[in-house]
Amino acid sequence: HAEVWNGQPQRVEWLLPTWDSLQTLQMAALDMEDGCLQLEEKRGPGSSCLCASCNASIVNADGSLTSGPWLDEYTQRLEIGIVGYNPNYGLTSLVTVNFFFPRGGHIYKVIHVQSAWVNDFGGDIFEVGLMIICDLIWVSALTYVMVAEVREMVSVVQSSKDKWYEAIMRDYMAFWNTVDWVAIICAYAVLGTYIRLALETAASNSAISGFAEMDSNSTRVESEAQSAEIFEKVEAMVLAEADFRFTLMFYPMVVMLRLFKSFDAQPRLAVVTKTLMTASQDILHFFVIFLSVYFCLALNGVLLFGQDVQMFATIDRAIIQCFRTLMGEWDWDQLKSVGRMMAGLWIWMFVIVVNVLLLNMLLAILMDAYGVVKSKASGMISLPGQISELIRRRRQFTMGERVRLNDIWDAFFELVGDEKEMVSSTMYITKQDVIRQVEGIPPTQAKRTMANARKKLEAAEEIPYTPYDFQDQIALCNSRSLIVRAEVQGLKAAVEEIRRHCYSGPGPQKNGSREATMQAIDTVSQNVSQMGSQIQEVLREESHGYEERQNELCHWQKDMVNMASDSKLTMQKMKKNLQEITQQVQSHAAKAEAKRNGKGIRARSIIEGVMEGNLSQVCAPPELGQSDGQISRV
Repeated sequence: HAEVWNGQPQRVEWLLPTWDSLQTLQMAALDMEDGCLQLEEKRGPGSSCLCASCNASIVNADGSLTSGPWLDEYTQRLEIGIVGYNPNYGLTSLVTVNFFFPRGGHIYKVIHVQSAWVNDFGGDIFEVGLMIICDLIWVSALTYVMVAEVREMVSVVQSSKDKWYEAIMRDYMAFWNTVDWVAIICAYAVLGTYIRLALETAASNSAISGFAEMDSNSTRVESEAQSAEIFEKVEAMVLAEADFRFTLMFYPMVVMLRLFKSFDAQPRLAVVTKTLMTASQDILHFFVIFLSVYFCLALNGVLLFGQDVQMFATIDRAIIQCFRTLMGEWDWDQLKSVGRMMAGLWIWMFVIVVNVLLLNMLLAILMDAYGVVKSKASGMISLPGQISELIRRRRQFTMGERVRLNDIWDAFFELVGDEKEMVSSTMYITKQDVIRQVEGIPPTQAKRTMANARKKLEAAEEIPYTPYDFQDQIALCNSRSLIVRAEVQGLKAAVEEIRRHCYSGPGPQKNGSREATMQAIDTVSQNVSQMGSQIQEVLREESHGYEERQNELCHWQKDMVNMASDSKLTMQKMKKNLQEITQQVQSHAAKAEAKRNGKGIRARSIIEGVMEGNLSQVCAPPELGQSDGQISRV
């Protein structure tokens, strides 16, 4: 802030328009300027000094104080402060005009205006009510997140066999849990600074109200004391408001990180975070080189432009200006003041090294990681598909057709007792184990859960086929091709040597030897061709056999599917017929019971036989006292 300065102000003057006229204020400013010199020339004999701090403001060589001007050669900063209130907007403002006097002689001016609301809950009742409701929801959600994190931390400590701090550091303090705690701390810091702002605002309003209600009989000393209190309270209020905005500035960044945590739960949305995580090591090593080069170029800019260009006067300004240059913003008219050739050389070097080379390397690192992550996420479920899956799971859970995944986790956690041991366990679990351990889980869900778990395990244990592996395979093929090529060249040289020897000269013996050699070569060629034909025929027969077996398996599979479909239809018909028979038997039993004769015993026995599955009793011959018509109806 412009108001922050080392030490307390040495000379303070109050100009109060409520007590003095404009002419008196002008004469007071003139006395402050010359240190109350030539009072008689300015206002006549017997005039008094209107500058309270000018009487003893200059320190002599022997340590004594003499009168002098309010502004002298030892002054480093001059501040003129004004407190104002805007009733249209309900703002209290502190306006300060600051003049800085460096040793170089140039006077720098800074006008700083800081404002704060007098009442944060002023305005339309609907808007204020909506704001209060949103604030309450935010505080409730923040408290819920904190309680959930504390419960998770306690659960981790209780389920671990290590000491509590070791369990927290090893099993709890993951990256996303750290993000949650940073968000909680930042949110409560925002809440604390807002409470401080509310208290400072109340104190400032009280001081201003007290000044407005001052008695007309009060003295100037009391008015100056009240004015000093107002300035102190207003300055504390605007500083509290600045601190509140400063802490609030970090909260959207933390919320952004928490959004990335939410995106990480969806494979398609997690592409960005997983890309950064995949390329994190390469990015870390890249920035070691980038920052080294960047800092060297910034230091080079300080040495080259520091005496002529203000933005390169210090190393911190040079770092900021180099970033602006990185984004394509620089003032060529100022840079060329050191020389067109030197300035152009520095610009060329910075653009080529940083913009062209290093930034494109960073982009290549990110695109390489993005390609790997994108290839894995291409077959993942999309966001609409995941939403429909969540709706389906919720519907099945309410209907009792499935249990929650958390219930499965809790069931096996009760069996093992240690989360770390359970996660690192290599014990194989079957569908029957899940049904036996998890209470109320349907067999279909147990089968589906085990199948999904197996797919994820196989995908996690699968070794990715990277471009480096492809390079190794190409190198292996290349080396083997070179070996085959060398062998073929050696064989070709041997054949040429034999041919040359056979045709080297005339003579009966040589002709006979040549004919024998050519015959041997032809025989070898025929045998090789015959072996090649046989091998080709064997491969053809084997492939034909495999194809026939595959077709036969496909045919069997289709027959099995058709048989299963027919069996399903038959079972459905049998079920329907059994229901019709049951209804007929129940109707007949009711009629027989109504007649109250000996036939009722037979009807009840038939019903019990149907319910117990005893078909022989249903199909038994009729007892005495039953008619054929009744048996046919049964």
